[in-house]
Amino acid sequence: MDKALNSCLEKFANLQIPPERDNWGESTAFRYPGKPLLLLSVIDLAATGALKENLVELSHELAETYNRYWETVSPSFSDNRLAATFLEVETEGFWNMTGQTEAAGQLPIDTMGQLHNSYLGAIIDPATLPLLTDQKSRKKLRETLISNYFASDLQQPLMDTALINHAAAIYRKELLSEAVAPTIKTGRGEEINRRIAALGFDSALLELYGHRCATCGIKMMTLEGQSAVGVNRIIPQRVGGSDHPNNGLALCRMCGWSFENGLIGIGEKYEVLIPAAIRLNGNLPAHMLIFKDRGITKIKPESFRPSQDNLSWHRQNILRE
Repeated sequence: MDKALNSCLEKFANLQIPPERDNWGESTAFRYPGKPLLLLSVIDLAATGALKENLVELSHELAETYNRYWETVSPSFSDNRLAATFLEVETEGFWNMTGQTEAAGQLPIDTMGQLHNSYLGAIIDPATLPLLTDQKSRKKLRETLISNYFASDLQQPLMDTALINHAAAIYRKELLSEAVAPTIKTGRGEEINRRIAALGFDSALLELYGHRCATCGIKMMTLEGQSAVGVNRIIPQRVGGSDHPNNGLALCRMCGWSFENGLIGIGEKYEVLIPAAIRLNGNLPAHMLIFKDRGITKIKPESFRPSQDNLSWHRQNILRE
């Protein structure tokens, strides 16, 4: 493995990335950071067991992971060029596009949707795959990518992102295994632990609800890693709300905002409550009214469904009359 690791480290340290001095500064060595960030994302998927053999699929999960790294480097989502980057890695010699369709090569590929219509994904060099499944090798590969393509001001934040991605995946699994009060011990302080818990909790709820809003039923996702549905805690952490899945709901942005502000609630029979207050002060709730008395999505196991104790707290403290 040492020979294969050294070869891979050399390839990772010498990625073909032309300078873009008009767009990028010293923090990324004046180069577009897409390739190293994509490879960091693949390493994280391998660490959580989400990488199927040596196929890197064009998945929502990959894009979500990539976006978290991207946000660490750049505040702008619009220029992350994930689809183009996915294609460009093929020039490195350890990454080959696969599942080519008739659409491939006919049009420029600018979006993940276009890429998905043209390819199944990418095959990683068989000699590289064992390195991604080995913890010590992964660590060296990750450190090589971060130290070679990012200045010191970004190196620790990127290492933090890697830690959060990995620890949150473990935390999610613990929550879904009904572990009693799983704990997070990183030695990195409360802020890192808080981010791990938040990501793990959200990931667990979105998995349980299948990215579908529990009240209106909407499910809309993009291959760029965006979703119309997020997660709302029923009892906020600031007043003692727990990370148990029965203290959360997957809700779309509209339903989530309405729930958080007391304009909808959940009753004792898991029906949607629409208080009279939603129609006051010039509000025009329109389609929201059709959800009244409609049952919410019921997930399994039942122990993960919103607890009535938590919903009762929301009805008493948040729901408007």
